Amino acid sequence: NFARTEPADSLNDYFLLYKDSKTNPAVFKAKQLLKFKKTESALYENELNPSVRKITTLFDDFEKSEGKNIYGESFEDGKKSNLTDTAFRYSSANAFPIPDSLHGKHMMASFTAQVKPLQDNFEGAIVVSFEKPDGTIFSWQSMDIKDFCSTGKEWTEVSLTRIFPRDCKTGDVMKIYLWNTGETPVLIDHIHTEILLYTF
Repeated sequence: NFARTEPADSLNDYFLLYKDSKTNPAVFKAKQLLKFKKTESALYENELNPSVRKITTLFDDFEKSEGKNIYGESFEDGKKSNLTDTAFRYSSANAFPIPDSLHGKHMMASFTAQVKPLQDNFEGAIVVSFEKPDGTIFSWQSMDIKDFCSTGKEWTEVSLTRIFPRDCKTGDVMKIYLWNTGETPVLIDHIHTEILLYTF
């Protein structure tokens, strides 16, 4: 995990800090790796060693799902997957409501899924969003599936990790899903998310 924006989080493995940064590298026991004179910045490695515990696992292979966005093909030995296209832009999501016991904690989501574009000219992204109880999105990040899928018509594993924003509150919901931004149908299957808690 690499921090490109302020503030750096204690779960980032590496972070880039500028001259006017509000982040103190000593907080992370950080080791400076590189210094860039032109931009007055430096690349640091986080040397904190937190312990990690898995809170829960979210999984869906869509075998028990019904609806127009359920497709009659699956990764491996199943019979169903989730269809995204021009009618169904968003897939079903792995969703995790934040309980009171985890409010303000250091958490990360680790996500994997199988994706299959049905043609070569596909567009789409895996999105992780954080929403208020009323559905308002206050933080989100996306990753282009072309970073993993070089061609269509075959199943490919996609993966990402996302640190929970520190301003998450009880009742906020983390969601991870596929967003089809093109014209080509894209299938997703075996969506799997581990919610991890880090203690320093």
